[in-house]
Order: sequence, then C-alpha cells, then structure tokens
Amino acid sequence: MPTGNVRDTTGAGANRWLHMQKTSQREWVNRMANSKYIDYETDSYSNGPLVELLEERVASLLGKEKALFFHKGSICCLAALMAAAEKRDNKQVILHPKSHIHMDETNSYQTVGSLKGNLIGDDLPFDFNMVQQVENKASVLTVELPLRRVGFQLTPWDELEKMHAWCKENDVHFHMDGARLWESAHYYGKSVADIASLFDSVYVSLYKGLAGIGGAVLAGDADFIEDCKTWRARLGGLHWTLFPMLVTGLDGLDNELPKISGYAERALAISKELKQNSRIRIDKPVHVNAFQILVRGDIETINAKRSELIRERGYWPVRCFRATSDPEWQFVEFEVGYGSEEITNDEVVEFFSLLLPELPES
Repeated sequence: MPTGNVRDTTGAGANRWLHMQKTSQREWVNRMANSKYIDYETDSYSNGPLVELLEERVASLLGKEKALFFHKGSICCLAALMAAAEKRDNKQVILHPKSHIHMDETNSYQTVGSLKGNLIGDDLPFDFNMVQQVENKASVLTVELPLRRVGFQLTPWDELEKMHAWCKENDVHFHMDGARLWESAHYYGKSVADIASLFDSVYVSLYKGLAGIGGAVLAGDADFIEDCKTWRARLGGLHWTLFPMLVTGLDGLDNELPKISGYAERALAISKELKQNSRIRIDKPVHVNAFQILVRGDIETINAKRSELIRERGYWPVRCFRATSDPEWQFVEFEVGYGSEEITNDEVVEFFSLLLPELPES
C-alpha cells in the first residue's frame, strides 16, 4: 500500500501546472496589488476589517454562528481539539491513524496538547460501527473530509449522520478537518453548509482549493469559537500582520470557489482515460478533485522519465512517484486545481502514455 509523505518541489522547465501552480514572489505581489481587497486597513494580531470580512463570510458559507481566522490549519485543528477537550475535562479523542492530525503533524495533539488518541480505521475512512466500539469515553470525534492518505476517500453520508447523532447523544464534540471540504461538496451533492451542519466545528483551508498564499478558518458556535481564541493565542497563532493570507484568501472565495466542482468532474473524467493503460491502477473511486494512481515499473526509471517529460513538454501534471510496500508498484497523488485550465485532458493522457508505455503481451 502507499506509504509516506511527499514534499516534491521538482518541476524544472514547467510553466503550466495541473494543481497548486508554482507562483513566484513577484507574481504573488502582483496578484495582491490587483486585488479589490488590497486597500483595506492592515490587520494587526488577527484584528481588522479584512479579518472580520473573511470570518463573517466563511461563517455564512458554512452556516455557523462564528468563525475564527488562523495562519495555519494544524494550529486551527489543535485549538479546536484542545478547546473541546478542556470544556469536557477529557483528553480522549477519536481519529483515524492516517488522518492529517495524527500522521502529518508530528504527533502535536499528543505531545503539545497532551491529548490521548484512540485510533480507528485502516485503508478506508472509519464507519459508525468502529466509533461505537471505542472503549474510552471521548471528548472529540474527528473526521477528515476527504481522507487524503487513503486515496482522498469520503465518509458515506449516512455514516456521518449516524456519527452526528451519536455525538449529540453522548456529549462528544464532532470536529471536521475540512482542508478539502470545498472539494467534497460536489460528490455529496450538498452545499458546504449542509455538510457542516452535521459537525460542531469545521476547519477549512484558504490555500488548497482556493489558491491563497496560506491560512485557515475555524467555524462553530459563538461560545466555542470564543474558547478557541484563547487556544489560538496559547499555540502561537497571533501575528503582527497576515494580510497576504487575508487578501488572497478572499480572492480565492471570489474567484476559485466557483470552479472547484469542475475540478472534481475533470478529475473523474481523466481517471477513466488513465485506467485504459495496463500499467496504471486506480483502485478506489474518485470522490473529489484528487485520487491515487498506482503504476507498475522501476521507481527511479519512472521518476527520471517524468522529469525529462516535464522539461520537454513544459507542463507539470504530477509530483514524483513514491514507493509502496510492493516493489513492483509505485504511487502518486493526482490532483486538479488552480491553473489546470492551461493543460488539456489530452495532454495529461499523452504524458502518462509516454511515461508508461504499454508493455508487450507475454
């Protein structure tokens, strides 16, 4: 199965990107200079008109009473967990072993927050039956939508409804790591507010789907958000100014949010074409704008060819491939997002055909 994290910055020669387009410092400055939000008063320690505008807008989109701006999603989620646990005087939390909170934040919820993780699930999102079987009384149940490390898979809607009811009945705070919530609504066929209504708190990202320079927002009821303000300060979340995140985040809500359902539709269409290649496996259904690809071949050869094709073709469709537990198969995460309009589906399919030519039948 796929393993490990990836921070791939390769892509020399590319001037078109299928997701999270590489942006120079000058390009960021130019984007902000052309924003309608650039002349607002500068924020200070997360106070100011742009902060208020962003928080009010996200709270409205998610159907929540209040929202709170953070510079980093990991601090946002940790603040939510800590506030909920402190209120209940209970450090037990339930989460998936492949969730971002557990797998990608160097265990901060336990080492910094002294919380105790009850891990459930494997290579799919956990279901309600697994939640019920947790022996420890928990203060928080967290769900990541979609669960990236198992192939960007979403929890079925009826399972979320059962978890919601169980949390209400047992006074468990239901928190969503919604870093990709914007990308999830299309699959469920529901608004982000409908999805958020099942949860007590929701974190959303300002940079993944929205193409901002960074930042996050936490939404929930007014009392809970007030508690999270304290934890934001305790966790080092107050900064002199963060206006680049605010300006580009608001621009993302204006310009990128309406495009995201199209990215999901396009990812599904591309996946169907790629499956025609016998050296490519896409084992799990495509729920959002991203999915995992498994390819057969030597990893060094594949990555060398990938870099060569990027230089020749001038576009960047995927990161470097990573090893799985099976040496015959390698994997990569495929995502469609900001800037992808400049690359056609045919170009993506051609790239993979050149990268992984069909093997002759034995």
